[in-house]
Amino acid sequence: MTIAALAALIVMAQLALLVAMLLMIAEPAMRTANRLLALILLVIGGNLLLFFWKETGTTPFPGYYRRVIYTVCFAIAPLLLLYTRAMVQPAFRLCSRDMLHFVPVAIVLGLSLSLLRDPEAGMAIATDDSPYLVWLTSVLTVLGSVWGLGYVLASLREVKHYQRGLRDRFASLEAVSLRWLRRILYLFGAMNLVLAPVALLRVEVGGQLHPVLYVILPTSIILLNYVAIAGFRRAQLFYALPELASLLNEQLDAVEPPVDEPDAGSRTKYARSGLDESACRQLWAEVSRIMREDKPYLDDSLQLAKLAKAVGISTQELSQVLSTCAGQNFYDYVNGYRVREVQALMADPAYREASLLHLAEEAGFRSKSTFNKYFKASVGMTPGEYRARLETPKTA
Repeated sequence: MTIAALAALIVMAQLALLVAMLLMIAEPAMRTANRLLALILLVIGGNLLLFFWKETGTTPFPGYYRRVIYTVCFAIAPLLLLYTRAMVQPAFRLCSRDMLHFVPVAIVLGLSLSLLRDPEAGMAIATDDSPYLVWLTSVLTVLGSVWGLGYVLASLREVKHYQRGLRDRFASLEAVSLRWLRRILYLFGAMNLVLAPVALLRVEVGGQLHPVLYVILPTSIILLNYVAIAGFRRAQLFYALPELASLLNEQLDAVEPPVDEPDAGSRTKYARSGLDESACRQLWAEVSRIMREDKPYLDDSLQLAKLAKAVGISTQELSQVLSTCAGQNFYDYVNGYRVREVQALMADPAYREASLLHLAEEAGFRSKSTFNKYFKASVGMTPGEYRARLETPKTA
């Protein structure tokens, strides 16, 4: 058994365990996403299984099976897009229209069963080392890489659209930013970028330079281990809290900019949102009072809906109040209070020996990296520099 075959076997075993775990999870909000991810992993595993079978050389395997699995890999790209949609919209369910994504895959599959034959070999399926098949499969690989890149871009657009509204609803983005999903998409995109030149180079050097061995197998190993690690470190990859799922599905209306109409007065100015200028200012005073006295920002899981409930208004109304009176989204508004809380704690002698991470957590920040980045953007210096400046006069 070659090292490549052994690596493929190990990856297949890991895939089997991960797929089994995904299929056993009964979390309703993530059921569709988990099954789509399991299907992606099964397609990758099927390709690796045939590669392992070929490398061992123990039992002849029907050639057309190889063609089927090779072509089915084209389905990974639309599956990845559907998986992305299921992650950003936990209520997403597959419909008949989604099946249109796989029509080109079915067409290519039908053509592959008739075209991927060596004319000199008659009706027999040609071997992978046949010059005819090397050329034809290389062309299909290049087309597949372009196909895959198109779906990666579409998936990244879905994530970008999803992230656009996060700062209006969440004060901490670590649990909902889906950075891990972007990394998976970047990895899949990089694989498709490398596949095309490898396929073209294979035509020049012959069948020895196989894309499965030099591109797909290493990418599968990285993808598998990253999904497994990210899944255990970030529970929302496989699970979703009910309240988080409902928030992600909530359509938060964008706040319309005020429209000045001199003849209509201030009442018309806020007609679209349902709040006139006087009501908006009154609510702003109430929001400011709650933030000062109750300090809800100390809760690292504070969300727009929680603060709106405390004020007694809807999320749309609160979003308008913050946009109109503070000129900020919810994320910047809450974290501004958290930065000022950290500054107050730094000036408090009782916290002189406390670490910066402890101060950040006391103020409601969920991660040190977010704290450092936001503090510097707000104050103009790092937390360490600010603290040192506070202590300098005392030691002079």
